[in-house]
Amino acid sequence: MLVDHHCKQKRVKRRRVHNSSLTGHDFTQYLINGHERLTYDLLRMRTDVFLELCDLLKREGLLRATKNVTVEEQVAIFLNTVGHSERNRVMQIQFQHSGQTISKYFNAVLEALLYICPDYVKVPEPETPTPAHIASNRIFYPFFKDCIGVIDGTYVPAWVPVKDHQRYRCRKGFIAQNVMAAVGFDMLFQFVCAGFEGSANDQKVLSDVLQNRGIYNMQVPEGKYFLVDAGYAHKRVIHNFIMMRNPNNDELCQRHYHEVINIDQEDNEDDAVEDESDSQYAYRLRDIIASDMWNASANRRASAAQMMQ
Repeated sequence: MLVDHHCKQKRVKRRRVHNSSLTGHDFTQYLINGHERLTYDLLRMRTDVFLELCDLLKREGLLRATKNVTVEEQVAIFLNTVGHSERNRVMQIQFQHSGQTISKYFNAVLEALLYICPDYVKVPEPETPTPAHIASNRIFYPFFKDCIGVIDGTYVPAWVPVKDHQRYRCRKGFIAQNVMAAVGFDMLFQFVCAGFEGSANDQKVLSDVLQNRGIYNMQVPEGKYFLVDAGYAHKRVIHNFIMMRNPNNDELCQRHYHEVINIDQEDNEDDAVEDESDSQYAYRLRDIIASDMWNASANRRASAAQMMQ
């Protein structure tokens, strides 16, 4: 009896953890109805874009409001978490919910966004016109008229079991994923590949994506291409600085044409032959573009000099 009475007293004295007067719903409404900079700073998007995203997820039936959490609050929880790499405990205090609730709606929004992702993050079609950023610039057009974007990678910190630390430790020394992304000149993502270990080099990631050896598959339209840096070269790399010189008669350029740097020995012989063919095509295309740009620049300088005389 004494023990039972003591337990009842302890239960009565317990205090609610999340007892702020500013609930998660109120906080979300504060962001929506407040200054537009609030949503941009906290959710990393403008208020109108945020509301449009919420409406889209509602129309598609991917998210629905519950008794205690609106769709807007669910999306705000997700965007705040990924936008600032926040922890679950921080979101509990920010939105006044339990850790289980925060985790539940984070994953619900994540699944919804993955569902609509193919409709918005996709490589342009072959008939897509030349990007306006290139077509309107005489320095780039017509040399890059078939270029549809750029590809690069970045290391995103990851949390993995201790036994996997070695595989996920990147060349910069921390545990990470090697994430590759293709972005168009309109600053919109066209393709994203996440999940590769931090120790995987960039070329390995690109080869797997192009050859559909994993869950990701990127199809480059016929006659189109992406710009990449030297980390994505197949079998040989030409240093970036040499194209500042005349590629037609510069000895340094010719010498570097024959420099071979092996960066991936893991592919089998068939893949190596295919990679060599693709890389040779890319190198020839790059050299043609460099020569054409150099000649066009020389002609413009000559014309300008004649006009000054």
